[in-house]
Amino acid sequence: MRFLFFILLLLQLATIHAEELSEEYQQGWFAFQAKDYGKAADIWKKLADKGDTKAALGLAAIYENGLGTARNPAESARWYQVAADQGSPEAQHDLGIKYFTGNGVKKDQDKAFSLWKKAAEKGLGVAQAKTGYMYHQG
Repeated sequence: MRFLFFILLLLQLATIHAEELSEEYQQGWFAFQAKDYGKAADIWKKLADKGDTKAALGLAAIYENGLGTARNPAESARWYQVAADQGSPEAQHDLGIKYFTGNGVKKDQDKAFSLWKKAAEKGLGVAQAKTGYMYHQG
């Protein structure tokens, strides 16, 4: 499950057009691809603190998967929350998973549904599927 999550995150980050990213973010991405996770985290933390949503998502992945650091589901949830608050449907979806499973946060399926619904309304297909499933289950 963790591996699948990691692959999905990489695909999300890889689909962003380079011209939309700051040079500093790209330096973090290159460090991440080179498996220099400490350098990527340092760069992305500075950017995320300034409101860079993609940098916050990158930090969440680093902490979620223990890349260059110990796994820290709570810290991962914190960065997903930052990106979700900025309107990222990917972060809303992934934070919803954390609430659904209780991974790094207190389990709260209502909160998970609310986050998935927000992401679904923004067109994120996987969130639309989860929201539909939740409606079906009642």
